[in-house]
Amino acid sequence: MALGGVHREMKSILSIQEFVSELARYWDLDQDVLDVSRPLNEVGIDSLAILELIVALEEFAGDEVSEDLFGGNATLRDVYQCYESYAKRDALEH
Repeated sequence: MALGGVHREMKSILSIQEFVSELARYWDLDQDVLDVSRPLNEVGIDSLAILELIVALEEFAGDEVSEDLFGGNATLRDVYQCYESYAKRDALEH
């Protein structure tokens, strides 16, 4: 999963729709099933995919991502907000 590569190629922060589109393409899922307001496990994201997402966010951020973010009822909107905060920080640093 190349969140950082996508971000750096575009030289801008992905919108939530672009973010979800990238995840859908990576997971080979129909983007329409990835409802950003439903918990990850309810939209078909299994624990291995969640682990891959954590690793991708950590590689993108260059920092550890709290696994608490992905516990319980975490949604794609929550994950996107984590990505967005790191992307904004990265943009300010460059």
